[in-house]
Amino acid sequence: MNAGPMVNTKNDERSPNITSDGGTLYFSSNGRSGFGGYDVFMAVREGAEWGQASNLGSLINSKKDELFFFAPSKHERFYFASGRDGGQGGLDIYYGTPNVFGEGITRILVSVVDSTTGNPLPSVVEVIDEATGQTVATFATNPQVKEYEQFLPAERKYRFQATVRDLPPRSASITTPFANEQATATVKFGPISLAEFDLGRYNVPFFVTGYYRPNTRENLDGLYPLLEGPLGDATYIERFRKGSKRYKDYLSYSETIEGIFKEVTGTTLKEIVPRFKASMLPGEVLEVRITGYADPKQFVGKYLEDETVTFQDNAKMEYEISRGDQIGNLELSGLRAWYSGHHLDQMLAASGNEDYRQLKSDGRIQFRYIGGGESRDRADRAAQRRIHIEIVRTGGAGGGQEFDMK
Repeated sequence: MNAGPMVNTKNDERSPNITSDGGTLYFSSNGRSGFGGYDVFMAVREGAEWGQASNLGSLINSKKDELFFFAPSKHERFYFASGRDGGQGGLDIYYGTPNVFGEGITRILVSVVDSTTGNPLPSVVEVIDEATGQTVATFATNPQVKEYEQFLPAERKYRFQATVRDLPPRSASITTPFANEQATATVKFGPISLAEFDLGRYNVPFFVTGYYRPNTRENLDGLYPLLEGPLGDATYIERFRKGSKRYKDYLSYSETIEGIFKEVTGTTLKEIVPRFKASMLPGEVLEVRITGYADPKQFVGKYLEDETVTFQDNAKMEYEISRGDQIGNLELSGLRAWYSGHHLDQMLAASGNEDYRQLKSDGRIQFRYIGGGESRDRADRAAQRRIHIEIVRTGGAGGGQEFDMK
């Protein structure tokens, strides 16, 4: 019975050899695209038929003839005959090691996906034999195809290293199963941290005690009419006379805080937004995560503003605060995240940066507000009234860290 068109061509196929499990056929052919003369190919059995033949590559094949490939099971060497330059003349017998062919071939389904959505990503994947460190295959993926088929020697460990444009590589390692069996290898890219600003490192209070708007000069001076009006019953907010020592302290802090916001705004507009716009993937979002904190002192009060505030806690549970709602330390931390995030958004929008405006309008830049609850990692209680800002790319790619600003 003829082995069929997946193996045979209109030219010559010679020196067939099959593995002991009956699942992989090695043969030589001069009728397929190759390196010259007869090249060694392999075909893997798929049910009752042979699958598409694959060239064994330049480590075995040359510009001359290669024939009689033989890879004995449980043996460290494989053998073949070759007429390549540098031999004794005619066909010489060669051997190679390690013998990755003797145990047969297994089928691996490889996918590169976004860990948030599960969507496939465009990437370049290198298949690396971990025992030798050699790259044995390279292929590209695209967002339209979920899985890619790779036939690899059985019972060996391989690393599948994927690179998505402008992102650090991610990898997945597996040990291939026995011959003729199937396994999967999935490389996942999670959210990519582009920049991180831990404002606690400045060791200044980011907020007036009990308050949630960031302590800029404008918000500090604007607090006085609010305390005489809608926030008159907000007894949890610290009171002090304008011009007092306490006022001057907060005024001094405000210079640092305004400088911090300018740093975040400048980095975002000059570095992060252009880089994201140039390399963003379908469905990918630039997410600005603002985490607020409160000091450990017991806090109870009522929210007296008209704005309805929404935020998440660290477990991604949703919260909504409306006028008249009771608030504690967690809610205060969420309010600080929300008001600080809106302040940052206003500064970014006021810059007139067209890329930011367009990406925000298209939903490609989004803000996420997180109530971090009580902060207990600072000796100075006042410095525990702070926020943390992280900018990540998520939803279309994601994974390793691109750069980090502390």
